[in-house]
This record gives sequence, structure tokens and C-alpha cells, in this order.
Amino acid sequence: MAGFAALPSDVLANIFLELSLRDLLSVRQVSTTIHEAISTDKLLWMNIFKHYVIDGGKCAIPYRKPLSLADAVAIESWTRNAFVLGKAYLSNSPLSVHLLGTGIRAVTWVKLIRGRWCLAASSNTSESRLTLWDILSSDNRICAEIFMPGPTMDGEIEDRNSEIIIAISVGSRERHVQILTVGTSAGVPHILKLKTIPGADHVLCLRGSYLGFAVIDGDDSNPIVLDWKRDTQWVLKPSIPIASLRDIVDRTTCLAMTIWDAFVVVAFANELRVSTYPESHSGHCELLYTHNVPRGTNNVRFVNTESVAISLLDDAERTGVTHLHILFGKDDGDVYAQALDAKGQLQGNPVECDVPRPADDSKYPVEMIRMTMGYTGRKFIGLFSSEFHCLPPRLLVASIRPSEPHTGCDHNDICTDYHILPTANSPFLHFWPCFHFDDSRGVLLIGTSRGEICVARFVHKDIILPGSLMDELPPLQAKDIENELSGPVVMDLPLPIYGMY
Repeated sequence: MAGFAALPSDVLANIFLELSLRDLLSVRQVSTTIHEAISTDKLLWMNIFKHYVIDGGKCAIPYRKPLSLADAVAIESWTRNAFVLGKAYLSNSPLSVHLLGTGIRAVTWVKLIRGRWCLAASSNTSESRLTLWDILSSDNRICAEIFMPGPTMDGEIEDRNSEIIIAISVGSRERHVQILTVGTSAGVPHILKLKTIPGADHVLCLRGSYLGFAVIDGDDSNPIVLDWKRDTQWVLKPSIPIASLRDIVDRTTCLAMTIWDAFVVVAFANELRVSTYPESHSGHCELLYTHNVPRGTNNVRFVNTESVAISLLDDAERTGVTHLHILFGKDDGDVYAQALDAKGQLQGNPVECDVPRPADDSKYPVEMIRMTMGYTGRKFIGLFSSEFHCLPPRLLVASIRPSEPHTGCDHNDICTDYHILPTANSPFLHFWPCFHFDDSRGVLLIGTSRGEICVARFVHKDIILPGSLMDELPPLQAKDIENELSGPVVMDLPLPIYGMY
């Protein structure tokens, strides 16, 4: 073996490229020289990462450093993270959990930014706050905070690398959507208000300057797409106008919206509408197709990762290009999957997802209450409960398997590897929980109406090489800092409605 180690480095590199990962890790233990040669071979680990992680369908961290700035040790740590996570998602070991407190304020909305920053909305009848924590710091300190005139009802975040944009629905007496940004100035994190959209409510999607929401001035007849930077809006109307009493009775509020490929896709309880995306259609938003959805649909989730920026081999990796996967939750708790192709057509028939039953309550059917997509779209978290038995709600994690081109969901359920999560260390899930999930880091945020914010980890936070990720907040623009407001804001609540939260 000493003769093998004495081979020229370029010859060794070619030999290593021909080995499987298992064999490579075994050979690395032979000698210090070979260990050093393998551990420092950047091209080797680039190939391993692409073959086993990207092409293998594992969860790759999107906000990693560009390969030109990363060394072999960093790329190996990304690979290790993906493999360890894959096993952790199927493990029965308790999750590592720690809690963040909000005092006596109920948590209504949580988001995880770049696997490091927890952004949470909490409120009571006296105040409403949007708070930013650094969950990688030793003391989980509060880094920034801003006050609102009412509770945060829902919202979306888009991370565009150079800026992070937030859109939230504020449940004050005068309902509105608040556009914000989060970033740093002189190394200090800030949450800043950018724009207020009066009368807008129920945020559905956010892509660049395009904001989708369901309600305007109390009217939920048709969802809206708004270019909030240019103040241009489009009303997404059905192909046949509402003209009869029966149509009015049957009309339902928009459940979900996403911007995918060249389309704006909008889901209702009785149909799916596909319209043109203004930015790719000369500024027009025209209805193209209307599709039927499973009867009894009351919850829709799109598996859309187009806005996730991934840098690998000159951006060769692209996700969500050939199909948009859609999960339909029904009022009986069943979940169905279907795919929309690049022509705007639904493929085949909906396929029922085989959600497992807990071992301690296996004789009763389960009902899926809520679904939360992972950041990369490879996993999702589901909150489910038994239909006929008074057991607490439970959480499960499942894989989302991308379909091959032209196959859609006809023959294979895209949801696989269901695993019910252990309950140890988890907060009680009776109390109107809200979730966010970064499946690439294995971090799950859970907020409850009791004021708890639970940070649950599937793997240890130090598994990634320090400094190999772009997890810092982006710098803020000077003009935004000048407009920063601080201090409490007077609450302006519609009290009869607020009592529901």
C-alpha cells in the first residue's frame, strides 16, 4: 500500500474518481498520505456532492458559498450534512429542542432565514411585535424587533441573496399588508418597513416586486397580483363572470397562489386557474386554463422552489422546471398529489398520499390538518390527528420525489418515506401551532398560541464547516436606514375579531 500512496497526485486523483463513496471512505483510512490526498481534493468532492447529493435527490443547502470560494473540507461537510440528515429524517431518536420565549404574547407566524435567523410574530391585546433571533448564537439573543398596530395573520418571505423581502398581513382595524426588509447596517441587524398596501389582506405569494393576496378592501371575490414597486395590479378573474345567485353561494376565497415558470397558478376549493405571469407576458395577466381539483379541497400547497437560488457548477442545477407539484388537502383529511406541466396542463388524475397511522392509534383513520413545505421542496412536515380518538396532534415528515418529465403523478405518489416524529421534547400541538421548516439544515420552527417558539433540530448545528455558508444577513441600503422607526406602536384592534386568535 505504500507504493500506492507514492503514485503521482494526478494518478491518485483519477483513481479516487472511479471509486464509490463507500470505497473511497475506506481507502482514506489506509494512510495519512492518502487521507490527506482525498480530504483536500476539491474536484473529487465536487463530483461526489453532485453525484450523491444533487443527482441523488438529497437535501442540498441552497445558501452555501459558491464553489469557487469553497475548499474540499467545506464541500465534504455539505455532503456529510445531506447523508446524516437523510438518516435523521427516518430516525426515532428525539429531536434536539430548545425554546425561545415571547412572554405572554401568542405566536402567530414564524419563518427561518438562511437556517440561522428566526423571524417570529407575536401579539396580545396590548402589543404586537416582529422579532428576529440568531439561533446559532450561544445565548439565542434578540437581534432586532419592530412593533405593529395589530397581529400578524400570515405572510411570505423571499430571499434574493442581495436582499430579503417580507410581506405580512396585519390584522389591525384598518387591514393592510406591510412590506419589510431585514438586513444589517454596520454589522447590526434591523427590520425595516418599506411600504404599506392599504386594504390588502391574506398574503399568498411573493416573487420579486410581485405580491399575491386574496382580499382587497374586504372583497375576496378574486385574488390580486400587485407590482408593489410600480403600483400596478391585476385582478385574477374567472373565465365566466359570477352572474347568478348559485354562483355567488358557491364562490370560495382563494386558498393558495404561486408564480411558477411563465404562470400565475391560483387554487380554489373547486378549481385551479392558470394565468400568464406579467413579467413574462408583456405586462399582462391573462387567464389561460381552468382545471378541476379533488372534491372537498380545503387546503392547497405548491411545491415550488424556483426562487431558491442554488449555485453549483455554474448554476447547472435547477429545480421545479419540468413540473409544479401540487398537494390538495381535503375536508376529510385525505391528501392528494398532482402535477402541472410546463404547458399549464394538469397531468393525469390526482394520486392519494398514503399517510401512515400512529402505532398507538392504528385502528382509526388520520386527518391531515396542516402541511408545511421544506425550503428546498425535498421534504414536507405534516400536522395530523386521529379522526375519532382524543389523542394530541402529531407531526410527520415525508419526502417529495420529483417526477420524471412526461410522467407527472400518474403512476407514482410523489410523497414517500413517511415518518411520524417522536413527541419527546416537543411543545403541545393543541395550541394553534405555526411552522416553518428548512429541510436542508434539518431545522423546524414551531410557534404556539401559548407564546412558545420551539427550535427543533434533526442534526447537530455544528455538522457544517463554519464559514462555508452564506448565512449572514445582507447589507441594507442607506436610504432604508434613514427611514427606520423605533419604539412601540399603538394597537388598533378590531376587538371582536381579535378574540379568535
